[in-house]
Amino acid sequence: MGKTTKRVLMLMATAVMAFSLAACGSQASTGSDEGSAQAQVTEEAVEATDGAYEVNSGDLSLDQNADAQAAFTKALETLDGSDYEPVALLGTQVVSGTNYAVLCRITPVTPDAEPEFGIVYIYEDLDGNAEVTEVKDLVL
Repeated sequence: MGKTTKRVLMLMATAVMAFSLAACGSQASTGSDEGSAQAQVTEEAVEATDGAYEVNSGDLSLDQNADAQAAFTKALETLDGSDYEPVALLGTQVVSGTNYAVLCRITPVTPDAEPEFGIVYIYEDLDGNAEVTEVKDLVL
């Protein structure tokens, strides 16, 4: 396995772990007395997870996720200045529409530009309109 391939795999693993931590970052405690050492699943705890990002545990390729691919393509139609190459669909979030988190290799469209990696967040509304809502750079 080449050095570049190892770096990309390590980056993907790091991004998935960071994304997982961010998606599950806040959990409410369901019991505070000393006798309740185990977490209890309650209706409130289940409701608190509604709307959270679901980490993609299937095929990470956008080619195998048609809805994410379509939203990605629509959202990037209006972005100029960089090329965005999707590497992996990290997760989705169902809201009034769908949010997608996509790991991308981002290359500015300038001479001798060095590519970087980032997570591109895309929102697709219920009418099929899509937009980039945020791009987070990954620092290695």
